[in-house]
Amino acid sequence: MAGGKCAKCGSPLPEGRVEFRAVCAKCGSYVHVCRACVHYDPGAHHECRASVTAEYAADKDRFNFCEEFRPATAPAAGSPKKTRADIEKLFGPSS
Repeated sequence: MAGGKCAKCGSPLPEGRVEFRAVCAKCGSYVHVCRACVHYDPGAHHECRASVTAEYAADKDRFNFCEEFRPATAPAAGSPKKTRADIEKLFGPSS
């Protein structure tokens, strides 16, 4: 498995399996998190494109025990809340 990138700082992760409670050597944040996974998609159901067997994780930045985790090679885009805030800056709040 190719090494991925930390979802928080973008640092490269070591090659191989990412343990559930592994942390980034640079920033100390968890790396086995939804936002660091290739399946993470803010537009998908539960923000995940993995099969229906993927474990639901409410906090996308907290480590989880999902067996379908695969490290993404680039950090995920902004969170849905940040995206909404960016849109509201451009167009004003939704009514």
